[in-house]
Amino acid sequence: MSAAIGIVGAGAWGTALAAALGSDGSDVLVWAREAELVAEMNERHTNSLFLPGASLPASVRATSDLGDMAKIPVLLVVVPAQFLASVIGDLPDGPRDLVLCAKGIEAGSGRLMSEVAEHVSPNARLAVLSGPTFAHEVAAGLPTAVTLACSGGHCQLLLVEGAGRYRRLATTIDDALGEAFDKTAKLLGLGYPGGPAPSTSRSWQCPPETSNSK
Repeated sequence: MSAAIGIVGAGAWGTALAAALGSDGSDVLVWAREAELVAEMNERHTNSLFLPGASLPASVRATSDLGDMAKIPVLLVVVPAQFLASVIGDLPDGPRDLVLCAKGIEAGSGRLMSEVAEHVSPNARLAVLSGPTFAHEVAAGLPTAVTLACSGGHCQLLLVEGAGRYRRLATTIDDALGEAFDKTAKLLGLGYPGGPAPSTSRSWQCPPETSNSK
């Protein structure tokens, strides 16, 4: 299957991103574990399991085979923290851009999602996408704002309308690791930004009941 962009994970947020990215007719391929959900998304263009009430554009298709993502250069990875390593490890080999769209800390290793992805797929170019957002609002096309953080150099997102005609839509932040940690730190009650609290307390440890936040 060919598509302009792939979304790995068909939960509420992954489905909302698919709806938004496919709203202009762009081909989007979504991976889901559940065969019945794949059939529903392809036949009825809905996701009653995770995002009831939302409609998907006809250009959005679903698959249960990660191998179908082999030739897609940009993948949005929207799976829970505890499954990130195994899912990325099962992706077809090859350099690509991975946009991490879920937050959390890996149980056991204590790694942030960007660190997990870098460990499993060292050749991938990584970015972190974070809100605040609400899946239903994004799927409905309502105004929202997100942060896209890419370590390794600043980038600008441009809408090219023709030769010499373009508009700057956004500028990335050159701190993917920091953005990932700040969002997780907020869930742990450390405030924003998340660095000062643990850095000033030698005894601070990640609460075990929150280590799988996603």
